[in-house]
Amino acid sequence: MKKLRLTILLSPYLILTFLEFQSHSKFNLFYLFLFFVSLFIFDHYITLKRKVSRCLAGFVIFLFYVEIIIGSFHIERNILSFIMIAFIFISFFLLSSYFASFLNTFCLILCIVILISNRNNFNTINTSSYSKVNFKERVNSTPILIIILDEYSSPSEVSKNNSLITFLNNNNFDIIDPIYTTEIFTINSVASMLNYDISSDNSFRNNLQEIDRFELIVNSQFERDLNNYGFELVMKNYYRVDESLLYFPNYFMCPRNFAGVLLYKSFIPRIERNILGENSFVIYNMSLFRDLQYQISNSGFKENTVYLYHFCMPHPPFKFNSEYKGAEDYEKYYSFVNTKFSHLINKIIVGNDIRIIIMGDHGKRGEVRFDPKKTFAAFLNFNSISLSKLTSVQSICKVIIEDL
Repeated sequence: MKKLRLTILLSPYLILTFLEFQSHSKFNLFYLFLFFVSLFIFDHYITLKRKVSRCLAGFVIFLFYVEIIIGSFHIERNILSFIMIAFIFISFFLLSSYFASFLNTFCLILCIVILISNRNNFNTINTSSYSKVNFKERVNSTPILIIILDEYSSPSEVSKNNSLITFLNNNNFDIIDPIYTTEIFTINSVASMLNYDISSDNSFRNNLQEIDRFELIVNSQFERDLNNYGFELVMKNYYRVDESLLYFPNYFMCPRNFAGVLLYKSFIPRIERNILGENSFVIYNMSLFRDLQYQISNSGFKENTVYLYHFCMPHPPFKFNSEYKGAEDYEKYYSFVNTKFSHLINKIIVGNDIRIIIMGDHGKRGEVRFDPKKTFAAFLNFNSISLSKLTSVQSICKVIIEDL
């Protein structure tokens, strides 16, 4: 049969991804409909040679389903990629059409089963016991901005002349330097922070690889508690796939809608990262800056809202478009980041009634000069009594709830 029937191959992927996506708006329903129409047109009006059709079927399975297998079974990516490509090669050159069809059908069924059960392969932790809600008669509705600087070492370890610390001191920020983090990897640090130092729980620590830390970030106890207080959490980072980044051309780190999520869950991001490499982080940081600047200049900061921006700075690569293309030197890039954020925060505090937290998630890893468990945090317009209860980076969300 010469018809490829992409509709049959991709329908499970489209439908199940759509059902998992959190926002089922009319716009995203339109995207789903558009994908199906495009596949239908291809199936009925494009005729391919039999071998090409079989090969393309295998390639489609590889492109959209292989990442699901990787995530489910923790298989070495290079090994699995080699196996899947070998299947495509065999189906094109060596096997009969019936065996090739069977091989592709088997791979497809396997991938669909994994796709359906994929979310259940991780242990979950009930975080409701960590809830910090203690309903008050009156809640401080002033918006809160959290800026996380990835891999930002304690200023006390890097240099004596820190322009960011000087700026924050001159503008009445309460600075804690150093502040310790119990986690030196970003996903662990942020997941624990958004769930009130959950990493201190032995069940988290002993089962780290089996716990869905991504789920702890996108559906955190902190957000649920904020919602109970009438607050909204607007989170802009590469773990939150249901938030948009204005001007962001790269769907593969933070997709902005269902169409982006379809690409995000496929093997395409891995191909993109191999092509763009470090530039994808540069694009991400640039986009986050533009979004925050747009927020300052146009939208403003709404009451009863917590904004969280997570920048991959001064995390490598040490680049920021044309503004910084200097030496591959952490301390020089660190200094550039200090200047950049001093100017940015100055724009924010002029004319805005807002509470601000600027912090690191952990310090520089892999260099003996720096302790990765030391970073810093600075607070503007927070209660000093609440701040006195800080024990680590992971306890910062406790302070925010206390300060509402």
